[in-house]
Amino acid sequence: LTGLSLLNFLLNIITLGIYSFWGKTEVRKRIWSSVRINGEPLVYTGTGKELFLGFLIIFGVFLLPSILVIVAASIIFGENHPVTFIVQVLFYVVVFIFFGIAVWRARRYRLARTTWRGIRGTLEGSGWNYAWTYIWTTILIPLTLGWIIPYRTHALYAKMTKAQYFGSETFSYDGDVGDIYARFAGIFIGGLAVVGAIAYAATLLIGLDLSVF
Repeated sequence: LTGLSLLNFLLNIITLGIYSFWGKTEVRKRIWSSVRINGEPLVYTGTGKELFLGFLIIFGVFLLPSILVIVAASIIFGENHPVTFIVQVLFYVVVFIFFGIAVWRARRYRLARTTWRGIRGTLEGSGWNYAWTYIWTTILIPLTLGWIIPYRTHALYAKMTKAQYFGSETFSYDGDVGDIYARFAGIFIGGLAVVGAIAYAATLLIGLDLSVF
């Protein structure tokens, strides 16, 4: 992938980033072909044109109108006006709400473009259920000091995995959130210990009589 990554980097510069959709497709094809099940490789059938058209649709339907509304509010009311602030906040809220759906649809696209021995992958169900879990667990991250993260990771992965099909066969997930919490607790407590040690050392240094130096 080193040579392909270098080529993609150069072509992205030359095309001002437009080639990134085709470059991403080539990387996926290379990685997919390296994954083999019973000796048969996966095949990625997506195209750069599909990714580019998808971007154009999102840009034309949502991003461009949103940018125009924000600019218009800034010109009419001023950059520091409450109306301009509310418009900007609404934009970020909408992006936040639909980000979970975007993650779901991106997985659905990749599965639909993945085949093995002619069998195609699918993602069943609605992205709204996934998006709702994504939203409320994200909101609780700061409120729980991050302790919702193991549950969030477990819940989102389970929802996504159990909705995946390969032909008529569904994927399964039997992960234990307790295992994730055990590791998270170790990292969390260890991080607090390191921060506490640094803070204690800083107080000692500040309390030193610097005249001895």
